Amino acid sequence: MKNLGGFCFAPQSGYHDNNRYIMLEKCTSEEKQNWFLDPVEWDVSYPLNDDVKFQIKLSNKATAHLKDFSGSLMWHRTWASGYNYWLKVVESMPYLDEQWFVFDHRTKTIRPHADKSLAISHYNNLDLYYYSVGVVSKYTGASN
Repeated sequence: MKNLGGFCFAPQSGYHDNNRYIMLEKCTSEEKQNWFLDPVEWDVSYPLNDDVKFQIKLSNKATAHLKDFSGSLMWHRTWASGYNYWLKVVESMPYLDEQWFVFDHRTKTIRPHADKSLAISHYNNLDLYYYSVGVVSKYTGASN
């Protein structure tokens, strides 16, 4: 998964274990940046339509060394600052609303299914150079 600026999700320090913060960093095609969309519906076509719920998961290859761990992206309701909430990789728990996202084609943003006024972004919308912390924040119409 790559954003329009050419940045990819990666767990903090490159480790794929539970409860790591998510970074947005320059894409390098490393396994730590290997994610896929896992929709709730089995019969979907790509690109996904608006409001199709999906989880963002680490590839099986990226987590092969970890027994019984299937990492999933989760926005954590812990406040980072302003309207920023942390993104973390955690064990896949489909019953948690914070692990489900939707794509908004109009704005080309990924949004939490539970609160579509938020969107995945980098911390405080700072200009990226090499990396930044991934967050979910209020969508303001600025480029994410």
